[in-house]
Amino acid sequence: MITVSVGDMVKTGSNFVGIVISVDEEASTVRMQHLDGKHAGESYNYAAECMHKMDGSPILAEPVEIKPQNLEVKPKKQWTRKEIEAMMAEDKAVNRAVLALHANLDALPEKTRSYVENWAKWVKSGNTLSGKHLFYARRTCIFNSKVLTAIANGTTL
Repeated sequence: MITVSVGDMVKTGSNFVGIVISVDEEASTVRMQHLDGKHAGESYNYAAECMHKMDGSPILAEPVEIKPQNLEVKPKKQWTRKEIEAMMAEDKAVNRAVLALHANLDALPEKTRSYVENWAKWVKSGNTLSGKHLFYARRTCIFNSKVLTAIANGTTL
């Protein structure tokens, strides 16, 4: 696998410096336009194993074998309602929860929607909730913790 692309600066084994103008993965060759020496301005094809990046590392990398044990997928965390409610003790969590509820207004009771919209507008403007607004937002988030749990777990109500 060739690790350079068109436009990268490279050098040959004989230390000619140039710019890559094409790469042929199939043939493992790189076409380079010379920037220095007696061949300046001319372009030639070189075998990829004879070329290096400017830092001296080879441009031809060994293919990495992916082993099945490296592909294990850890299960996504499943949030519980109690965990979500416990997080509401943090002010930052309340601000994030208000934004999450705002993105899912249809899942909220009609009476709550206007409050969540106003709080979300405030938080989106770069401010944080405080005072009585934080108190009522926290209470609303705890009341709607079932909705927040569904949002956190990516499930639908």
